[in-house]
Amino acid sequence: MEIIAQMMGILEESNTLLEAEILFEELFRQKAEECFQECMERLDKKCIQSYKDQGYEIDSVRKRTMQFTFGTVEFSRRRVRKKGENSLIPLDKFLQLSPRSRNSPLVEMKAAQMASDGVYRKAADAINLLTNFSLSHSAIHSITQRVGQKVQEWTEQKPLSNVTMMKEKRKVPFCLLKGMVCF
Repeated sequence: MEIIAQMMGILEESNTLLEAEILFEELFRQKAEECFQECMERLDKKCIQSYKDQGYEIDSVRKRTMQFTFGTVEFSRRRVRKKGENSLIPLDKFLQLSPRSRNSPLVEMKAAQMASDGVYRKAADAINLLTNFSLSHSAIHSITQRVGQKVQEWTEQKPLSNVTMMKEKRKVPFCLLKGMVCF
């Protein structure tokens, strides 16, 4: 109920509803980031346990910063190593995170959707205005290319389960366009 008390304080101290809503947005972003960071810590501890059981040892603790739709989150995750094998980060493997990616899959999907209907600069402006993070037009271009490549790979690998036959094209003798006859 702490958040309710904070919200009440904001409402009582704000001069306008606009001012209160701006402060609510910041409060919600902060709470979402804190909760998500705690979840990532718990999940990391859970993920490394099975590797410890297999003889891996914690090599180091690394921080990662990612942009999510609700804000930017920095979280720690442990890298494990076993003698004679490559080191790995169990949390990244579990979440299927690409190395050096800074944006969550949902951020990338939404950025690609925004960019698919228009100009990258306009998509960047919209994202920067409507979200708690910013993306440059060049970042949106890179994201769109990467997402497009993934979609193409997925469609090439996945066999069509419901193959519909294309109708045979037929040649029409003439076509009527705006009152004109074309042969």
